[in-house]
Amino acid sequence: MDDKRRWLRCTRCRNDYAFHDVRYLPDKSGVACKQCLGILQQELAVRRKTEGRLYGFQCIACRYMFTRTLKNSPMQCPQCGKHELLQFQKEKLTANTLLKVADDARFERLEHSKV
Repeated sequence: MDDKRRWLRCTRCRNDYAFHDVRYLPDKSGVACKQCLGILQQELAVRRKTEGRLYGFQCIACRYMFTRTLKNSPMQCPQCGKHELLQFQKEKLTANTLLKVADDARFERLEHSKV
């Protein structure tokens, strides 16, 4: 006889699983099957990795450069207070990315400094 009390429903995929095939979610909001729990753990790892990555920012107005994580991304330049910022991944700044950035339309109105 199949006892329904030994089955739990996964809160993510909504399928019924035996009691020993489910685990509590990390935030204790429900239970998930082992497959869904593995997917959630991978998603959390990717999110933590991207939140911890440093990104470089440069103010277009005063050209001040600084770094922040995406979680603490600035809304304005800490030096001049302007809101026009250029964001780039600090570790992936190459000659090709610089050429792409140079074609950015936001730089068109900047005055070229005379040498």
